[in-house]
Amino acid sequence: MSLIRYILAILISSAGIFLSYTFLKPEPPGNNNNLNLEAVAKLEYKRNDVEKKAQNAILWSPLEINAELFQGEMLRTGEGAEATVKFIKNGSTIEIDPNTMVVIELDDQKFSLDVLEGSLFVDQANGSGEGQIELKSGNKSVSLSSGQLSFSKSKTGDFEVNVLKGEAKASVGGQSETLGKGASATLAKDIQKQQFNLEIIYPQFSQTVYIQKNEAIPIRWVPFQGDYQISVFYGHERENLKFKTKNEVLASKGETQIKTNPGVLFWKLVGKNSGGELIESPVYKNIVSEIKNPQLISPGAGEDITLPKNEFDLNFSWTHEQKSDSYEIQIAKDPQFKTIVNQGKVNDFYFDLKKAIPSGRYFWRVKAYLPDFDKPVVSEERNFTLSVKSIFPPSLVFPEDNHKIFFNKKTKKVDFRWDRIKGVSEYIFKLERGGKIIERANIQSPQYSYRLNKLGSFQWSVASVGRDGKTSQFSEARNVSALKMPTIVFQNLKEQYFFTGDDYVKFEWKKPLDDFVGDYRVRFWEPGEKEPKNSTTNEPQYHTLPKKEGVYKIKVFALDQYNNLIASSSMQSVSMKMSRALEPPKVLMGEGEKRLKAQDGNIVVRLENLEGAKKYAIRLKNRTGKTIFKKISEAPSFGLKDLLPGVYYIETMSIDRFDRKSELSEAYELYVPDKSSIKAPKIKKIKVQ
Repeated sequence: MSLIRYILAILISSAGIFLSYTFLKPEPPGNNNNLNLEAVAKLEYKRNDVEKKAQNAILWSPLEINAELFQGEMLRTGEGAEATVKFIKNGSTIEIDPNTMVVIELDDQKFSLDVLEGSLFVDQANGSGEGQIELKSGNKSVSLSSGQLSFSKSKTGDFEVNVLKGEAKASVGGQSETLGKGASATLAKDIQKQQFNLEIIYPQFSQTVYIQKNEAIPIRWVPFQGDYQISVFYGHERENLKFKTKNEVLASKGETQIKTNPGVLFWKLVGKNSGGELIESPVYKNIVSEIKNPQLISPGAGEDITLPKNEFDLNFSWTHEQKSDSYEIQIAKDPQFKTIVNQGKVNDFYFDLKKAIPSGRYFWRVKAYLPDFDKPVVSEERNFTLSVKSIFPPSLVFPEDNHKIFFNKKTKKVDFRWDRIKGVSEYIFKLERGGKIIERANIQSPQYSYRLNKLGSFQWSVASVGRDGKTSQFSEARNVSALKMPTIVFQNLKEQYFFTGDDYVKFEWKKPLDDFVGDYRVRFWEPGEKEPKNSTTNEPQYHTLPKKEGVYKIKVFALDQYNNLIASSSMQSVSMKMSRALEPPKVLMGEGEKRLKAQDGNIVVRLENLEGAKKYAIRLKNRTGKTIFKKISEAPSFGLKDLLPGVYYIETMSIDRFDRKSELSEAYELYVPDKSSIKAPKIKKIKVQ
């Protein structure tokens, strides 16, 4: 009976594992089920975590921007998350609010969302008009051919629909109603239709609202007569809208203000007259964004710029954290921008001024034009000084000033480089030593190679030759020192090393130069190998783990930050031998003695002093073989005290510098007699009282 239960338990466990893997395995990237399907929509925007799930999957997968969505897939947003989905064929967009879950469907050119929970905004106004968008759940549906509407599904399953533009068709069971602009409806057991009495002017649904820090948001509507007091109910969640009495104004005023933090904003207007009658607008959703000014990059503040007149190209660049429709750059002679010498509009973060302007001091700034915002956002202003010349020398690149070049042979080739200048037909390279020109050359490319054959100090400079034949002055000369290459010297190098096979051998050397910056290249030859092992290190040391005996060779090279050779060592050879484990030390005894004797139970046991031993150990056993004492010492001697009469056995061990232990020695006998060598005391007098 117990065997049957055991087999049954195994079968149930196996079935559980199989079912868990089948239903809970994550959907692989690029879901194979969608390989032969055409994508229905794409994720255009997301904030925080947005996930999707295929029809037959159990686990949800995270979505990234531009991810494709297919027929039958589910999409959901979590707490504080939002998503914008764009249907590919007609360009219509769906803005999905937090805590919303929908299923994407496509049937006979009708794009459909099965709304399981949450709220969203549908924009068919900017699409191609091809096909309809349908929102449905159970026997309720809302269809939109062209226009805009907001939609939410309550926890009880009722629909709340607000048509902002165009016309929509609402259906419950067999009942249908047409909802025009400004109409709202509740879809429950039937359609409860009503018309808005408050027409919103600003902000429009889904419009981004830009504010300065701590600035209030204006709320505007079409004013009307009557004793209605208008209040704004607002918050960051659709289901949690609150109002403040200080925002209440008469309907005839047409405007009020609210203050809120940047982020998602839900709000609606509610009017109440003296008779207690209520009117209200639909719930609007907006993004509140704090205004960010463009940040200027180049030219830098106070920068000096030199440009050729015939190849004038002045580059401006900036960055901006907010999406803008366009940017306008202004270049002026004064910080008030009253005398503007050039301006232009661009869609990117850069502007190239090709038209030459005179030499002088200039100021520049950038204006950003944000969508749905009527004022430009202006950057700080910066100044720069411009020098326009017909021809000027290039900027030298390499070698840097006071650069050191090291010889390891009779000559050393040096590559001189400088910046290319537009409009220059050729360059004149000049190399001097002690005020005397030793090389002068006309070349077209911005580099020149020369082989130095003497040690000493050299100066190099370059001039430009324009297409009109005019020659600039030479650039400021740079100094180059040609020095004898230093030798890398090893430290603490031994002719012979011992190894165990488990420990590293370290080679060390001195830094070749006090101001050395760069890497070391190490070539290391193992016994019998023709080709070395090559490695790089930034420390003056090299570690190797030898595995075989023989002669090893090492050579080290030092390279500067430009990978130029600046020092090298000579070839060094070292011998490496395997370090054998030590023998156990012998117990030292007197001549002719075959066992140790502790006459009074006390004895100092002395061991043989072995070369290479770092520590010694003994183990004391009784006649039955039980260990009663053991100790490790750096000295080859051990004191034993207060031993009881009897026979004992001593075993010894040595420990080398690699902490390897030898085998235990043979057992040495230690005898403690039952009679002490101390004489018995004599009784001199007995006194009886």
